[in-house]
Amino acid sequence: MEGRLTVNKEPYDMSMFELSHNSCYVKEGRARYRDYETDIDARELTKLLLKEVAEENNQFNSEDEFNEKMLDCLTYGINTKEGLIATFYRNLWAMAELREKLKMYEDLEEQGKLIKLPCTIGDILYTNFAVQGWYFREKNKPYEIKVACIGINGVNSFINVAYENGNLWQFKFSDIGKRIFLTRKEAEKYKDKKWLFNKK
Repeated sequence: MEGRLTVNKEPYDMSMFELSHNSCYVKEGRARYRDYETDIDARELTKLLLKEVAEENNQFNSEDEFNEKMLDCLTYGINTKEGLIATFYRNLWAMAELREKLKMYEDLEEQGKLIKLPCTIGDILYTNFAVQGWYFREKNKPYEIKVACIGINGVNSFINVAYENGNLWQFKFSDIGKRIFLTRKEAEKYKDKKWLFNKK
């Protein structure tokens, strides 16, 4: 899926698709629900539903009392009005928190501050590339290499790897799929031997 899911718009400027991903949000530390006509605290909406749908006229003297009520109602299951409302409330605040977390990552990505790494330190990669006296791989036996360090430097971002014999080598991100591979199967399929050196 391309493009953002979270948007910084008022509901009346959102499409139905945008509103579906942004109807639950966090404001001043509290989960809220909004649509084209309503913008309400999730707790207050839940209290209204308890009163209007479940016909309960609870007076909650504290947030702890409300929380205990929701926990009790969750045990009733979704076949009861109270259980369904409690499940709805749980989903409201969960969606609100997920939306805020996703928004943070989408904002960072939009600002060019979020980088998707092809691997992480400690991962095992594979290569047909020999170093310092090693032969080109034997048939269908790529070398296993372990990611030791990852450096981020624009187009020159690199991966430092350790061979089984302790030798270290540096590859660029652009080498992935050519000189280093994320899976053994990919390395075994690669036929280009122009990277071979130190072959005896």
